[in-house]
Amino acid sequence: MLEQRVLRFAPLVLCLSLAVHAATAKWGMIDLQVYWSLAPNVLRDQLYSIDMPFTADFPLPFTYPPFAAAVFLPLSALPWIAARVV
Repeated sequence: MLEQRVLRFAPLVLCLSLAVHAATAKWGMIDLQVYWSLAPNVLRDQLYSIDMPFTADFPLPFTYPPFAAAVFLPLSALPWIAARVV
């Protein structure tokens, strides 16, 4: 009986923990950041001429094929926190 009540809240605890992690984690998923921030440049034909803007010490260029940018273009419309969760 108690186990069933605890298991009922498990999905809520999982969602809350994912939201807290996504909101508080600073770096990580560097490839996703490159895809997310530079994919819109495929529309302006500047995909390979612009580096990722928020890595001053080591600017990362987009080195993936243009198809990857096209696939990640809808994801780049989301805020960063939502993109990490999706």
